[in-house]
Amino acid sequence: VVADHLVRYKKDREVLGADVADLLVRVSNLEKGSVEKKLLDRNSKQQAAEEEQDDNEEDDTKLPPSLPNTFPSIAYDDTAPAPRQEIEAHSKKGLLGGTRFTTSFVSHLVREYVRDHGINDRRRKKKKYPTDAEFLVLSQQMLKAIPVYPFTNKYFVYRCVDFKKQSEVFWFKEQMESGKLFQDRGFTSACAFTPDQQWERADLSSDFCSMNAYIAIRSKSGRLIRPFVKRDAAKREWEVLFCYNTTFKILSFEDTKPGEEHRARDWGRYRIVMEEVSSLVPGLKMAPADEE
Repeated sequence: VVADHLVRYKKDREVLGADVADLLVRVSNLEKGSVEKKLLDRNSKQQAAEEEQDDNEEDDTKLPPSLPNTFPSIAYDDTAPAPRQEIEAHSKKGLLGGTRFTTSFVSHLVREYVRDHGINDRRRKKKKYPTDAEFLVLSQQMLKAIPVYPFTNKYFVYRCVDFKKQSEVFWFKEQMESGKLFQDRGFTSACAFTPDQQWERADLSSDFCSMNAYIAIRSKSGRLIRPFVKRDAAKREWEVLFCYNTTFKILSFEDTKPGEEHRARDWGRYRIVMEEVSSLVPGLKMAPADEE
């Protein structure tokens, strides 16, 4: 048994790399004192130090202060989701060939994320939890194993957010006017369908439609995680997930009720369009502006 574990561990290191192989050992719940556990513990201090250093370096990620006008502006009302038939066909695809991750293991990781979004709050507030570093490495590998959401340039995915303060939502307007990029330290979540579709269709979740900001995102590396969720409520969300530290650019901002008092749950008062610029996981190439 020990010999078999060692062979599998060595193969994982060759295919997935040392970090992922070590983390797979950690999440496999093997008995204390096993050969893998000893191999992991031998490098645990060094790995933890490297992870902490990497996390500190994230805070200093150097983004261009501005970009030339290569991303054409587009109004929220001019955006559209991919056709439902094409989205449903894409949802039937399994994991990419060549991955060492199994469907059950990917489903486990997705379930952990769906069950507790606390990692997003911690990362955005620059707080840490002991298991976060491990989950970040595994989630990045997980997203690489899922087929990329293929509808880019022409179609969008949609995110609803309820901002408590008007200054929070007007920050997006400032980013648009300055041309600056911004990076989401957490996992950005969106839906393959518009808020109107989510509200009108009984087979879609409408939990987020009453929020005061609707954001249309031109996706490049998002992954549809619906095939890997078990609960019906989660399936109805048709969630498209972006890796942590994904970078975006704001293309347009609209306040549909200028001058009125800012309120929570104001049903899409603010309309924002943004485009994905870069990601830690592979994605589709964006077409130049003149090919739009």
